[in-house]
Amino acid sequence: MVEALDTASRLISQSEDEASFRIIVRSDSVINCFAQAGYHGVAKLELKKELLTELCHFFVIDKARSALEQFKEGLRTLDILNLVKEFHTLFRPYFCYTPKTLTAACIDAIFTPILSEDGCRIREREELVIMHWRDYLQEREDTSSVNGSEFVVTLPSILIFATGLDEVPPLGFRPKPSIHF
Repeated sequence: MVEALDTASRLISQSEDEASFRIIVRSDSVINCFAQAGYHGVAKLELKKELLTELCHFFVIDKARSALEQFKEGLRTLDILNLVKEFHTLFRPYFCYTPKTLTAACIDAIFTPILSEDGCRIREREELVIMHWRDYLQEREDTSSVNGSEFVVTLPSILIFATGLDEVPPLGFRPKPSIHF
């Protein structure tokens, strides 16, 4: 529905004369947007700014209101909503996205190494590999530029290669990625 609203609002805002405006507001996508928003008035060119404002208000605020109210009702269970209101700064990271800079320690903490039994010769090699892996991550953190045509591997590109994501999800990875030997 976002695409329909985007298309409808773009078409309406681009109309400059009454004839083109009437053709646009009679199109199926615009009629559907009007119907969803509960707009039953006569659309006129001179009211297009107010019309666009009402459409956007409905799709951005009114349409989401019932879901937000249901969410708040769920948070009222066990009085969590009052705790969120009272300690909003503590809950902010859980409700608001904040981009985080990837560090070598962050990438290292994402992966759990699955090593052989303690004391065997293979375990020593695996621990050596893990040590080199951590050194490599630290080098990648310290290297932040591309030299000429030479491609430099970055921490985000390592994360993309290993997980398919360019940033760590807010709730972390489930299941947690591991390194098997």
